[in-house]
Amino acid sequence: MIYTITLNPSIDRKIEVDTLELAEVTVVGSSSNFGGKGVNTAIALDKVGVSNCAICLVPVEFQNNDLLNAMFFTKSSSMRENITIIDKNRKSIHLRAKSHCDGKDVYPIFEYIRRNIKASDWVVFSGSVPECDDINLREVIIATLSNLNCHIIVDTLYFSSADLMRIRPKLIKVNRSEFREIFGLPPETQIDEKLLIQFTDKYGHEVILTDGQNEILSTFGSEFIELPIGTDNTTKGNSALGSGDFFIAGFLSGMEEKLPTSECIKLGAIFGIQRQKYDNIHDVELDKKSLSRINFM
Repeated sequence: MIYTITLNPSIDRKIEVDTLELAEVTVVGSSSNFGGKGVNTAIALDKVGVSNCAICLVPVEFQNNDLLNAMFFTKSSSMRENITIIDKNRKSIHLRAKSHCDGKDVYPIFEYIRRNIKASDWVVFSGSVPECDDINLREVIIATLSNLNCHIIVDTLYFSSADLMRIRPKLIKVNRSEFREIFGLPPETQIDEKLLIQFTDKYGHEVILTDGQNEILSTFGSEFIELPIGTDNTTKGNSALGSGDFFIAGFLSGMEEKLPTSECIKLGAIFGIQRQKYDNIHDVELDKKSLSRINFM
């Protein structure tokens, strides 16, 4: 079973304008969707029929959506909103909001996790975490995850390198700048095969590093894999929001089929590329015919 944990889901709003100049603008369209990193992964898994459970902390009014199998826990405070303003030339501005929660909201989530997750399960912990004033939420999360005997994937900047040593995730999914930030590396540090292998040997974490439309580097499965994406697969004009979340879904769908690691990573890349071809994450087609059109170098 695959579980995605999204403690800070959002309403993702997109506003289309004629221009992004600091002046009067004309709104030509708008849309909104229920989302968040783990939610996006669950949406992609649903599309390809892979069994999963999306664990979400949301207000009651947002607990009716398109997820096929969700475990909702009620948040007493309001939902955060992410706003993207985009003009006719595809220039955009992204506005990210913070959110809060209470300890009484989150304790049931971790009790559910402790009772239900088994050794064979995959747990994806991704995205941001709401601020919480009445409990040490970071310690609750770390203590819970570190005591799970399962396969954990971490896709968040929330944890420090010391936190990750306690959690012992099976996999860390990052890009280059996130890798440098988490492990305190200078901005000019070159991340290559040698560094990733040294990192894996030292910390025991396996890494999949996604670099946008350029390449994917991986030490997952005790082997180094480099996957160039190729210029034929670059996308123009659509949002890359959620492409990393779709990558995780593709990777896990391959793991569920017991495919070789290289094929799982390739499938993840295909899911991520396919996501970028659509403005709305709910409209992404992941059928075999659509995916077969994507070729790699």
